[in-house]
This record gives sequence, C-alpha cells and structure tokens, in this order.
Amino acid sequence: MILPRFPWSRMALPLLAAGGVLLLVHLYPAHLIGLLVAGVIAATLLLYPLPAGPVGALVLVMLIVLGWNAPLGNQTLLVAGLLMLANLIGLAYRKPRNAPPATTTQSLLIGLWSELEDSPTVDSVLNYTREFLLNSGVKSVEYHHSVMQTLPNTYAIYALNQRVTQMEIRGVPAHIQLDDLLKVIEARLSQIARNQENAFLNYITLELQDAHNLKEGAQQVCYALLSHRNYTRCGVYVYSKNLFQPYAHTLMEAQTIDFGHNLLWKAYLEQRALFTHDEDTARGHGLKDFEKSAVAIIPLPSLSRSRAFLVVGRKEYERWDSEEQEFLSNLGRQLGMLIQKQTLLERLGKSEAILSALRSLSLDELNSLLMTAAADLLPGAQYGALLIREDQHYRMVASQGLDLGPLAHVRIPEADVLVWYGGSQEDCLKGIPRIRRLGHNDPEVQRIQTEVLQDLVPLSRLQADLCVPIVHDGQMLAFLSLNNMLDRHAFDQDALEVAGLLGSQLAVIVQEARLRQELSEAAATDPLTGLPNRRALDNLIPLGLASLKRSGQPASFLLMDLNGFKAINDHFGHKFGDDILKQVGLALKSVQRSTDLIFRLGGDEFLAYLPSTSPLEARQAAERFQTAIQELSLRGFPLGASIGMSLFPEDAELLQDLVRLADERMYEEKQAYYELRSGRNP
Repeated sequence: MILPRFPWSRMALPLLAAGGVLLLVHLYPAHLIGLLVAGVIAATLLLYPLPAGPVGALVLVMLIVLGWNAPLGNQTLLVAGLLMLANLIGLAYRKPRNAPPATTTQSLLIGLWSELEDSPTVDSVLNYTREFLLNSGVKSVEYHHSVMQTLPNTYAIYALNQRVTQMEIRGVPAHIQLDDLLKVIEARLSQIARNQENAFLNYITLELQDAHNLKEGAQQVCYALLSHRNYTRCGVYVYSKNLFQPYAHTLMEAQTIDFGHNLLWKAYLEQRALFTHDEDTARGHGLKDFEKSAVAIIPLPSLSRSRAFLVVGRKEYERWDSEEQEFLSNLGRQLGMLIQKQTLLERLGKSEAILSALRSLSLDELNSLLMTAAADLLPGAQYGALLIREDQHYRMVASQGLDLGPLAHVRIPEADVLVWYGGSQEDCLKGIPRIRRLGHNDPEVQRIQTEVLQDLVPLSRLQADLCVPIVHDGQMLAFLSLNNMLDRHAFDQDALEVAGLLGSQLAVIVQEARLRQELSEAAATDPLTGLPNRRALDNLIPLGLASLKRSGQPASFLLMDLNGFKAINDHFGHKFGDDILKQVGLALKSVQRSTDLIFRLGGDEFLAYLPSTSPLEARQAAERFQTAIQELSLRGFPLGASIGMSLFPEDAELLQDLVRLADERMYEEKQAYYELRSGRNP
C-alpha cells in the first residue's frame, strides 16, 4: 500500500482565497495582523504561484478592483500590489510542479511490463524492478522478505493475495506513480505464481502415476507441499470404521483421530472444506498433530461421500485467501481422482483374492471368515452379523464386534428378517442390498430387539444398517447385516454397489460350500445307519490323535463285530438284517459319551473312538456297548458282539496300527466265543 506525498502545491489557491477574505475584513484600516497575513500569502505565491488560468485571473482581478477603489491611506492598494508582484515573480522564476502527461507514465509502465515478461522467477522480477526504479531517479530500494510488520516508506507486494515481500523506497521522483507501478509488479508475480502452481499440480499428477503404490505417492505429495508452500505439516487421512487413519503424513508417528468433536469429523459430516483463520479457531480444531497451527481440511472427491481428506497446517494465523483455497481444492481434486481410481483397483483385487480364498473353505470355515471379509471390503461397517437360513428360521453363525456366544442359540423367524430388511420380499429375493437409517423410536426395531434378540444386541443404538440378502436361484441362503452406531452416513451408494457385487458372488460361494459339505457328509456317512464310515475315520481321527498327543491325553479304540447276526440275516432275510444294523447303530449312539465317535466299518463291524479315556473307562464303555447290543436279541436268536481294544499311545500312535491291534484282539475274543459255543457258526 502506497503512502502518498502531501500535495502542498494544491493548497496555494485555498490559501490565497482565505487570505483575500481576511484582507478585506481586517485590513481596514491596516493593522499588524493584516500585514502578517498578507506576508504569508505573498510567500505562498512566491513558492507556489497561481498558474495562468481562469481561477487565478479572477482572483487577481478582484484584488486589483478592491485595491483600486479603496482610499490610498488604508494601504489596501499597496498590499494588493505586493501580492500581484509576488505571484508574477513566482511565475517568472519557478516552474510549476505538475505531473508529466499521462502518455509518459503509461509508456513507462508498458516498458516495465515488457521487461518483466522476460523474467521467469520471483527473484528476477524483484531484481529488475530495483534496477528500473534506481534508473528512474529513485534514491534507494530495499527488500524485506522476513519482516511481517509494516515499516516506514515500505510497500507490501502480493502474488495471488499472498505476501511475497516488502519493498522499502526512498526518494521517489514525482513522475513515478507507485500505485500503478506496484499493480504491474503484482500482476506479473501473480502470473508466475499461477504458472508455478499449475506446474506443481502437473508434477503431483506425474509423481502419483509413477509411484509404486498410492500410499507412497500420497506421502510424496505431502512432502512436496511443505517445500512448495509455507506449510509446517501435511497429511492424508482416510475414514474407516469410525476412525480417521493417517494414510500418508509428514510426521513419522501420526496419530489416529477418533470420533469426537474435532474439525476433521465436522468436515466429514458436512462434506465440505474447513479452514481456521486465527489463533482462537486454531486452538479449537482438536487435531493433536496440528497443535498451534492454522489448518485447512480439504475433502478428496469420490463417487459418493468423501472418505479421504487432505489436512495442511501452517504457523501463520493469516486467513486462507480465495486463491490459496482454490489451489488446495485443485490439489484435492487431483489427489482424490487418483485415490478413487487406486482404491477401486485395490478393492477389486482384494475382493478377487478374498472370494478366491473363500471358495476353497468348508461351510463352517466360510461362515467364520465371510463376516471379516465383508467388513474389510465395506469400511463403514462397525458391527455386523451373518445369519444362515435353517428351514424357516435364521441362525447367527458369525459376528463382527458382537459376542456370538449368547446369540448362537437364538432363532430368528424369516418374517422378522424381512422386517429388518425394510423392503419388499420381491427385492429381498432378488438380492438387492438396502441401507436403513434407523430411528430410536422405531417400534419394529424395539420389538425385534426385545422379543427376538432378547436384548442381546442394542439395535436402538444403531444409526445405519446395510442389509445384504445372499440369494441363489430365488432362494435366500443367508442374510448379512452390517451396522454403524455412530455415523448415519457410514454407508453410501458406493457401499451399495460393492455390497450388491459381493452378495451375488457370496451366494454362489455359499451354495458351492453347502454342496461340498453335503457331498462330503454323504461320502463320509454310512447310508444305512447314518454313522460315519471308514472314510470319515481316516479323515477325522488322525487330527484328534495329534491333538491328544500335544496335550498328553490317552485314547481307546473298541472294534466290535456282531455275534449271531449271520443267523438272523439268513433266517429273516437281508431287509430284516438291515433293520437290525440300524437298531445297533442307534443303540451304540444311545450309550456313548458326547465326546465319543461311533463308526460303521462295513458289514456288521463297528468301531468306537473314545478320546481322553483310561483302560478302565474303556472296559466300562465296552460293557455298555455289549449290553446295548444284547438287548436287541430276538427269541431264539441271541445277539452280541466280540470287542477288541487298543490303547493310544500305549499300544501304538498311528491309526492303522491301532485299528489293526483292535481287530486282532477282537478276532481272539471271537475265537473264544466260538469255542464257548462248541464251534457253532455265529
């Protein structure tokens, strides 16, 4: 801002008019005060004579007329003549201080601009400006870059509304109009600053494209901002599960920002850029990594709600002017588009990897990992539950952030699942996901919470719910519910699209897992008795023995072969014999412990696996099994079993050796049975 010189020459006419009035009033007759006033006016006319013009001529004529008509004795004519003489002397010996024609000033400014256009940097512009002013008659020109307060004879120079330096000028000639000159300098500096910002944005784009990953690129952007502007700290934060995680930051150990009353959460909820302009607002932004700093928070655009934010801080408590806000917004758009593109690619790659991994899992493994996979792909999920359909009810088999134990026994009617979905049954059976903004006073929510879920899940606290029906061929296999208890806008259109793709693929995976389980159960199950068969024995028992070995626990095997079955089968026929085998299987299961397993090896052979059992407990179990079989005897056709026992790890550690030993001992007992029966056929 220019401090103009006071134009004393412009005061000549007002002084002369005032003097004339005083002369007419007080100089009749002439007194000392009138003579003094006349002397002052005469001196003024000598230094700043009235230029030849209508006003000056009118004033002089009035003085002559007044002086001519007055008597000579009052000396008025003498004073008037003195004033006219002083003005004539001033006109003759002193040039008037008038500015040169406008064309001269304009030509200087045009020449200055043409030279500044060839100056590519701020320093070169300032250096040439100094030379220009010194060559134009200015006595001295100095720059003060680090001084913030305004000094005497200094002029602040700005570029894009940002202070560049202060210029101290002394001895400025009258023909230099500093206001116009500074406008020319600031216009060129703003042009350079704008070019530099465009170049910086292009540089940022190239850096992000060349970066090995998005995180590395965002980190480079943060450090580049510190060197490009007078910022002290910079970071990119990404919203996930009600937390803002530092995705990239100039601090080595940047802190996670929790949900609360801080400026970043306000920017997320309001989806707009926010700025602190003074010390008071800077202290209240609630961002610990930006203490004692003025901050700017810029949302990075996405397809729906912004979940990533650029945060920059600086120590100066100046306002973030419109030019700087525009620069940060442009940078945010560049960074947001690349983050959005990279996020979609990463999410696609992650979903493919997750879905590929899920395809190889059993149904039980799938249930436990599917919930985690869904929450990972949908960052707004804070809590969640996976419900598997069983007949006309649904059972919770996996959860996120909830205690599954008390909920495992809860059976949710299909009608209540549709109520929770909140849409039509037709949309639900099409697998269309829905977002629900829940209200605390919703009567259906309160009823389901109290009557169905037995107050084990705080549904009334939920703010948003993403419902994903998992449907295959028009039949709902499962229902996925993802919740957030803090943010009503945790799920958006982007989440709906991801959930729709996820639900359709999960439906295929769940159906395939069910078919594999059914085939596996069919292959490992004896179709006649429903007991596990020899294939199940070979698949399951080695895992159990390995676990017992690690814990130092014993186990026992009881191999049972029926006595008297052949006679029943020959007399009553094979169909009746099959019924007897079914009853034997049921009888053995009725007396087994919950930890025991009964297998049908084939024909009339059965095997009991008794983990964590001592030899005495194994003999007691053999007696229970023998009694249960004997109770199935028919009149005239006794039924029993020869039982051989082997012990783990006392007899052997491998399954095949344990089964072989039990079979040998069973055969010995059967031989003894034959001898007892006088060699009669069993």
